[in-house]
Amino acid sequence: MENFNAFYRMLNGDLGPVTNTMTRQHYLDFLKKRFQDYDRYLSISLIKKNGAYHIKEQRETSFCEILPVSQEENPLKGNHSALNFICRELDISTGAIRQCCVAEYEQYASLELMVSDKYENLSEHQAKFYYYQVFCDETVAEIKEKMTNSILEQKENQIKSFIQKYQALVNGYVQTLLLDLIPSQEHNSLFQLSEKYTTTDVYKIIYQSLDDILHFLEKSFGKYLDTSFPVPYKSRLLIAAMHSNRLSEVLNHLEWSNLDYVLHDIVITPFHRLGKLEPITITYQHQQYDLAYLQAFHEAVVDEKPLDHKGVLMILWCMNYNSLKFFNYLTSQISRELKTLDSIGEKLEKLYYYQKLGNQLPMKTEFSYNYQLLPLKKQMAIWLQEEISYQKKKAKYSHYGFLAEIENDKRQLKMSVAQLSLFVRAFFETGLVDGTRHELLQFITRHYRTDQQETISFGSLKGKYYKVDTGTKRAVGRMMKRMLAHIENAGKVT
Repeated sequence: MENFNAFYRMLNGDLGPVTNTMTRQHYLDFLKKRFQDYDRYLSISLIKKNGAYHIKEQRETSFCEILPVSQEENPLKGNHSALNFICRELDISTGAIRQCCVAEYEQYASLELMVSDKYENLSEHQAKFYYYQVFCDETVAEIKEKMTNSILEQKENQIKSFIQKYQALVNGYVQTLLLDLIPSQEHNSLFQLSEKYTTTDVYKIIYQSLDDILHFLEKSFGKYLDTSFPVPYKSRLLIAAMHSNRLSEVLNHLEWSNLDYVLHDIVITPFHRLGKLEPITITYQHQQYDLAYLQAFHEAVVDEKPLDHKGVLMILWCMNYNSLKFFNYLTSQISRELKTLDSIGEKLEKLYYYQKLGNQLPMKTEFSYNYQLLPLKKQMAIWLQEEISYQKKKAKYSHYGFLAEIENDKRQLKMSVAQLSLFVRAFFETGLVDGTRHELLQFITRHYRTDQQETISFGSLKGKYYKVDTGTKRAVGRMMKRMLAHIENAGKVT
């Protein structure tokens, strides 16, 4: 679209405020062709100190759509001392005042004046400034009209790429202005112009025009926009104004919520971003998330739900607040809970609870706080599964360690497994051991080994318990005879 080329020429070509070769007369001819009269609209605030007026604020507009001063709705009040002061201070002839509205009070006064002036009184800097103001206004109006007409000629599947192409183009021009042409110290006052009509003021006019186009695209074709691009500055101002009361209400409740310092800092971070009024810093993705985030907290306030520690954690989890700071906070909270539990079973039960909670919590938004990171639900699912696997392995290795300790602590018996099984049978069947046969056999396999076998299997011991051969009986009989002989000699002095 050729009208966009005008901005390229103003930023990089022959129409640049610094590089163009136009004279003061060229600027004046341009303005006279469009405006028969040179009218100045003045809006002035005065304060009175020690009986004398001083200008507190003054705004002047020319060569644009000016609403007429309504003398009927706000009739002239007071004794005209404020008007007389302004005429003297600004060197305005009372005969040049076409319309005026003055309100005087004890300590201050406000004035609106429509003053007729002469083109010859415009300095070169003023003429140049107003040239660019009018040129940008006309260019923006033509772009809006032609873009709207072009959209009507596009097929539905072509509109999105058409809109995003020009969205990218305008954002590129904005980047050039802010990074290369407008000093960074002026970025917080892009809609405030000096009274000196400087080159920076001209670049601010160009910036305002580009921002106006982006705002137009948002309002007219919002559903087709690329949400990874920044929100227009004008839109940010409107959003901040629309939601300031809600934001204040939520922040006041959070101040009384007794959250710990770290969590409180985490919670209010998106609110700071929502109120951040700086150009090219907040994308549509950020803004969509921040507004949904504010809505979630405001609903909790309206419904009088407690914004305590648990309540806030649930809101953040449901809102897919996937910042690394919150992820670390949430996982550290769960880790601290696990440390208070004694058994691995209790720890696994707690981890399974959070895993079930994370899987079943309804997500209140499709957006993410940080689009470059995994959604919080997925982050937590991975972390919880890793913790569960770790606890299971820990339980497994603890069991093996316990078995290894038992293995190293076994007592060696100087007999075969078959002979041992017969001894066990004799103890059990004569009633010398309590418990079941199964428990007794398990106890023997855990705590004893033989000359031939480091580990006695339960199956082997049980099998030989029921199948006793003659050789085993004779061998055990000889052992018992030696034991009886030892008992007989017990207590004798040798």
